[in-house]
Amino acid sequence: MAYILYFVRTDSTVLDLTILTAGDDAEAERLALTRLAEQPAYRSVEVCDEDRLVCRRERSDLF
Repeated sequence: MAYILYFVRTDSTVLDLTILTAGDDAEAERLALTRLAEQPAYRSVEVCDEDRLVCRRERSDLF
């Protein structure tokens, strides 16, 4: 299934958009959180499929 990740940067209001393929919502969320943890420039991430919000996580949720 295709998911869209919207990453909110800490230094601007511009969103970084990534499209990924994952087996299910849990895998998409795990991949998004991994990328959020690896990129200090990102403040939060929203994971969406075609018609719904799967999750929204803040960097502070990681620690």
